[in-house]
Amino acid sequence: MVKFFQFTLMRAVMSLFTLLLVSFIVFSLMEMVPGN
Repeated sequence: MVKFFQFTLMRAVMSLFTLLLVSFIVFSLMEMVPGN
């Protein structure tokens, strides 16, 4: 049961990190694109 909890926690952290990374990349692209 503990192993399952650790696995779930790891997945949650990884998905959160990925979400932050993706939003940061999108924000950077928006800033780099000329225009409004």
